[in-house]
Amino acid sequence: MALAMAKSNNVEQKSLLLESLEFLKKARQGEDTLSNLALDNAVYIRAARHYHEYFKRSPDQVHPLSLLAKP
Repeated sequence: MALAMAKSNNVEQKSLLLESLEFLKKARQGEDTLSNLALDNAVYIRAARHYHEYFKRSPDQVHPLSLLAKP
């Protein structure tokens, strides 16, 4: 917006503001996409935190992936 104020021409101001609005919309869309992805995979993300060798666990020992490893 500061750039738009520095421009003397109203057309240039409007084009800069519209361009910034489009970038904000794309950023919001990207955030929404990542949020939905995280929500869809929340259980697996939570389980994956326990795979570290410190916990002496493997993916087949952590719920819900342990259910997939059972015959």
